[in-house]
Amino acid sequence: MDRYFRSYQFFFTSASTERATFPVAAFMRFTDGTSLQVVNETPTFEPGTGRKFGPFQAVPGKRTNLMNFRVGSTTRPAAVGFSYRISVQGCD
Repeated sequence: MDRYFRSYQFFFTSASTERATFPVAAFMRFTDGTSLQVVNETPTFEPGTGRKFGPFQAVPGKRTNLMNFRVGSTTRPAAVGFSYRISVQGCD
């Protein structure tokens, strides 16, 4: 992140050609090296559908410098290999 925002939203859209379950975790990372997990879910999406996660408020006293998404896990290998799009939006 190149500037401060009051809140952040994550967007996830399935680009798979079939119904799929995606284990999703999202994190706000800070300039001091710490992080905060804001999403830990396993939603199922039809092809071309998605979801907004958030908004998540900025943490007072910390500057956000990176937003991370982790999709898939070894405990749910069927989700690995499906296609998806992710994006993050900072809001004033």
